[in-house]
Amino acid sequence: IADYMDDVYSASLVGLTFQLFDLERVEVLRGPQGTLFGRNATGGLIHYISKHPTEGFNAYLEAGASEHQGLKFEGAINSPLTDSLVGRIAYASARRDGIIENSLGRDGNDIDSQALRVQLLFTPVDELSLLAKLFTSDADSSGPRYSHRASWFDGATNRFVAPTQDFYGSCSGCDAFGYRDRDGDPRTVEHNTPTLLRIENYGVSSTLTWNSDLFTLTSVSHYSEINKRYREEVDAGPLPLLSADYHLDGYQLSQELRLEGDRDAIRWTAGLFYLQHDLTGAQRADASAFGILDMNAWWDQHTESAAVFGQIEYAFSDTWRVIAGVRNTWERKAFEQLLIDPLAPVFNVNFTQGQPGFEELDDAYMSGHLALNWQPSEYWLYYASLSRGVKGGGFNAGFLFGLPNDRIPFERESLTSYEVGFKYESGDRKYRFNGALYYYDYQDFQAFQLLGIGQSVFNTDAVNRGLDLEFSTRLTEQLQIDFGTSLLDAEAKDIHRGNSISDREMVFAPTLSGNATVRYRRPVIGGEMTLIVSLRYVGDHYFDIFNNGTMKEAARTIGDTRLAFDAADGSWQAAVWLKNITDKEYRNYSLDFTDLSFVADMMAPARTVGISLKYLWR
Repeated sequence: IADYMDDVYSASLVGLTFQLFDLERVEVLRGPQGTLFGRNATGGLIHYISKHPTEGFNAYLEAGASEHQGLKFEGAINSPLTDSLVGRIAYASARRDGIIENSLGRDGNDIDSQALRVQLLFTPVDELSLLAKLFTSDADSSGPRYSHRASWFDGATNRFVAPTQDFYGSCSGCDAFGYRDRDGDPRTVEHNTPTLLRIENYGVSSTLTWNSDLFTLTSVSHYSEINKRYREEVDAGPLPLLSADYHLDGYQLSQELRLEGDRDAIRWTAGLFYLQHDLTGAQRADASAFGILDMNAWWDQHTESAAVFGQIEYAFSDTWRVIAGVRNTWERKAFEQLLIDPLAPVFNVNFTQGQPGFEELDDAYMSGHLALNWQPSEYWLYYASLSRGVKGGGFNAGFLFGLPNDRIPFERESLTSYEVGFKYESGDRKYRFNGALYYYDYQDFQAFQLLGIGQSVFNTDAVNRGLDLEFSTRLTEQLQIDFGTSLLDAEAKDIHRGNSISDREMVFAPTLSGNATVRYRRPVIGGEMTLIVSLRYVGDHYFDIFNNGTMKEAARTIGDTRLAFDAADGSWQAAVWLKNITDKEYRNYSLDFTDLSFVADMMAPARTVGISLKYLWR
């Protein structure tokens, strides 16, 4: 899934999280979106659109507090500066103590971040506008802390060591080093290593728009830099076994030119795109307990990508419409890497030096979209689509000792999608019902595996079959109910596990998932009260492509609620909210280090209550 912010593709997700404030809306598009959006959008995309400067003065300030000393501030000021210039400044900050208690040091999963966005909209004439944006964000926390569970390999799959089981001959329930979680609470840990997570992200962008009678010309320019420092307690315990430091620096430069037109029954889009993305990384591991004082990895990757694209939408009758688009992409990646293993000095070589195909990857590929829409009435829409998306190939980097040289590069991923569906909305707009049936055929799907303490990508084929249903009803002016459910059969083909080869469930792919939301509004003195109750169901799923027993997460249902009061004149709002109502214990993800005799679990937050107050000026 690709992520976009204000029409700009985010080549690195590291800094995007801290820019998700003062948003106008969030658009989620499912399936290959390779025609108009292109890069890496095989599984769909999420497009975050910030609030842009508008005419007239307006502002807001929102403050919130929650458990664990959580404090959150967000605000924006929008004001005309001249007759043709409007500005908007938005700021957000968030702080929270760690929610994973560490008895030997700083608690984990704390938050300390801030972000700033400055926008200027210049409109010298009605037909021409220039939107300039400057943004910056930084975060400084102790980073994530993982809970520990001893594990072992039974010859077929990885399993947890039972509390009374002494598999390694060290102690009951222990790993090979004689450690086990002593209190049974996965949200408390015993970590001896001081950890950190520091992220800086800053950049500028501009959007130039010129409207004529025949077409609209849009130019989107972007430049940003990212810096990340991360120190991790890999062994998830009190013993000085294994810790790792990660450094990542990079920049992104992109430019898009887009022409759009709308005349009679035809709408069309054509454009050019260019991206330059550089990443420099370094990793250092301290494994002194194993007699290894230093393991080091350095790498540098330079990516250039260019594309030409076009799409046309033609209504050949009052009820039928066809959409067709194509995108051609050219991509080049240059890669260098140096790995140093003190146990084997003879391998202190540059793995890319002199290895054909390792230093540079040149590729060209095509993606496209074809859809047919039939709207027999104003209430019903039926559609069928065929799409092809491509995700570029690349190189595995970092701590990947033992990875064969021919596995350092990985191939591009291609997805062919077949989808049919319908959309219904009643005349009084009280009922909406949408459905989609799809089949995804992946060629060279890019799957992840944990290799030692590093992650690597390998290619395999995969197939997804799914059904999505959404239903919404406004029973009264005050009561609305939304419901959605998904059925999914997602298989990765021919996965090697030891001496066996078999199809496996894909990662984070539950067979059944669903959600339900009830919104109830009621007028009260001075304004309106709104109660929202939401439930999310996620079926059994795996965190790894090998479907190890340690990586299977049980099905769960999570509930949230929010009660808000809105003043009648719209000038302020107060709310109280509760997340994870039943205080369900579950993992967001997990890392399987069974080769080292343990699993590291990242636990989801416990039940949390908070309040917020928002004031608006217009």
